[in-house]
Amino acid sequence: DRVRRLAARWMRSGEPLAREGIAHGQDTVTKFIAEGFPDGAVVFLDVEHNSGTLSPPMEEYIPGWISPILDSGRIEAGIYCPTSKANEIRTAAAKEYAAHGVPNGSPVFWAVKVDPRFDPATSTPTGSGVSYASVWQGRLDINETHGGVTIKIDQNVAGSRSPSNA
Repeated sequence: DRVRRLAARWMRSGEPLAREGIAHGQDTVTKFIAEGFPDGAVVFLDVEHNSGTLSPPMEEYIPGWISPILDSGRIEAGIYCPTSKANEIRTAAAKEYAAHGVPNGSPVFWAVKVDPRFDPATSTPTGSGVSYASVWQGRLDINETHGGVTIKIDQNVAGSRSPSNA
């Protein structure tokens, strides 16, 4: 919703949303490094669910955000998004990777798709339907009890022990 409000504001002003993505990407790199994350760690852009296709403003914003992350050479871009948007986002991102001399590059994908077949003990990220997903969030708002305390969590599976490399 915030991005839609930003998009409406910049579209009215004539300011390209890519510029805002670049500014946010630069801020992300600065903060990520200042917080002491290791080189090679992945930072995820949260692209929430919306109906329809990926909007033109988001097609500008996402590559803009990715650009300074690639320029940093220190951290890697990741995208947290619904499975329904993954291919469109990957296509938008591919252009930025190619512009940076990485023609087959892609961000790390954390795909969201609630599925009754999701089982945190046996599911794999590709079970989300996104063949290139590194993480699958398959259940939302599940109550679990640990150490006598019940908390609400989202359940995920990953293709590695540390999909953020942190």
